[in-house]
Amino acid sequence: MKRSLFPAGIFVLTILFLSSVWDSAAAAAAGKGSSPGKSAAVSSPSGGPPPEMLSGDALPDHYLSGEPLPDEPLAENDEPDFEVEETALDELMKQILRRPKKPVFEADRYGLKGNYVVVQEISGNLRPGVNDKVRLVALRKEEGVFDRELLLEVAPAEGDPWLIPLSGDVRGYDSTIELKNFTSKVAPEVLLTVKTGRNEGSGRMLVVDVWHKEVLYDSKNTNLPMVQGRFFNGYRAEVFATDKERQWGSHILIDLSPRKKLYAKNRIYDEFSGQLLTLVRVRSVGHLRLAPEDVDGDGIYELKGIGDLRGAGRFDRVAYVDFTLKFVNGAWVLLACRIVPVEDLEQMPFPVKLSRVPAGALFCFRNYCTIN
Repeated sequence: MKRSLFPAGIFVLTILFLSSVWDSAAAAAAGKGSSPGKSAAVSSPSGGPPPEMLSGDALPDHYLSGEPLPDEPLAENDEPDFEVEETALDELMKQILRRPKKPVFEADRYGLKGNYVVVQEISGNLRPGVNDKVRLVALRKEEGVFDRELLLEVAPAEGDPWLIPLSGDVRGYDSTIELKNFTSKVAPEVLLTVKTGRNEGSGRMLVVDVWHKEVLYDSKNTNLPMVQGRFFNGYRAEVFATDKERQWGSHILIDLSPRKKLYAKNRIYDEFSGQLLTLVRVRSVGHLRLAPEDVDGDGIYELKGIGDLRGAGRFDRVAYVDFTLKFVNGAWVLLACRIVPVEDLEQMPFPVKLSRVPAGALFCFRNYCTIN
């Protein structure tokens, strides 16, 4: 048994010896073929490729010990050897979140508590020949997209900045500011637009005079044109849209009979006699469109809007009001106004149950309006 195993053992030892000699020769040949000043690849203790050594054949001590490599600044012309690919979802999330990186808002300066962020920063000639900055600031959750307590910070070219609080806790999504001239050709105002997140409407719009710290227009509170109207017997509605003094405006009579069954079902009208069973007022519930536009080409912007007029409930749209406002001598003036009925009253956004409108005082329109 011993004689039979002895030659096999010599054979195994010979194979191992020749294998080691071959590996040593291959390593030497690889060393000679490498470029000057750089070493051949050495396997990393962690399993990944080591960094390219600048000089010498020995690995750095921190590499052999497994410690992380120190960060070294790239040379002026060096670029990373990889590219970061962003998916469409990543880009969409960036647009939705709109998380500002610069500049950081110092809320402590004004005694504000909470996570206030700079939503947008713009600069322009808020004064003739002077370039100033305006920041839109909002209170926002760490990972949220909803802006609350929107503020304007004015940073003049010289002097300390100041803050302009906006009344009524202006809040919403996709808040933006831009410079538009509404009052004169000397200096523009700040136009703030906010999406309120409602199912209908263009959101909320404010025109702010930052130097006088005054809100000149607020679509939530500035009710121009003034809309008043009501339902009458016989499936009819009468609507007026006027200026503040009710000196002129637009007037229309609307035939409501296409919605006869809907109104009868909800006890608004008696289906057989056509008698009105409850007082229904026509009112404006917001703006479907509101945008700045220089209608006369004089370099000063006006506000053009389309108001949404509803009757017996929040979904009972009966007409639109198309209007143009201009800021003249410290007040908004109604330049143009037109009421347009809904083309097809049989069409509703979707079938809903209408709600009754509580009774209330009603103005006598005919004494104030010019009927077109």
